[in-house]
Amino acid sequence: GGVDEQPAEVRDNDEFLEAMFGIDADEALIVASRADDKIDWTCGPRSNWPAESYLDPEASNYAAISVCEPEKVGIDANGDPQWVYHRTKERHRAMYLVMLDDIGTKAEDPCEYGFGPPTVTLETSPGNFQYLYKLDKPITNRAAAQQLVTMLVRGFKRDGVDITITDPGSGDIVRFFRMPFGSNRKPHLDEPFKTVIHEMDFSRTYAPDLMAEW
Repeated sequence: GGVDEQPAEVRDNDEFLEAMFGIDADEALIVASRADDKIDWTCGPRSNWPAESYLDPEASNYAAISVCEPEKVGIDANGDPQWVYHRTKERHRAMYLVMLDDIGTKAEDPCEYGFGPPTVTLETSPGNFQYLYKLDKPITNRAAAQQLVTMLVRGFKRDGVDITITDPGSGDIVRFFRMPFGSNRKPHLDEPFKTVIHEMDFSRTYAPDLMAEW
């Protein structure tokens, strides 16, 4: 196979991050938590997390749709730079995917209105879906990234009717999404809900201009 071939499916969150973020997989900002409530949202790059944390299918495992520039805060005893990561739009470096959230509950299925099939389709609680669309190349321009996300959150009109295709609160270019291997541990559920992977095909990548035409 060629060097640019993408796996159709992946077996764990490490393989998922590598398929989604490529050379930036170690810079993907993640959070993994076994807490049922009051998750500590302090994130860091994959390279800073013990693998057993975000590979745990019983944990709530999140990653941000963009990687961010770290801030140099000093030098350690060995003379190496010390970095702090902030998941803010001001530190945005590259957006690798877009996420449509709460499909089936708060939002309608965009595929019924001409959208292409998602790269990854996840059921994150009963009847509630998250669609992940991998971009054909990461968006490094912050304004362009925000324009695409804002367009998706705004939705569109069909026959004079407003169509919502994602949670209206999802307009952040550094927002979190759920990784495929993990559980929803929110306290309103009777028990933790293990994420169900309905579709996964990393050969499905999309140009922002194409998505804007949908």
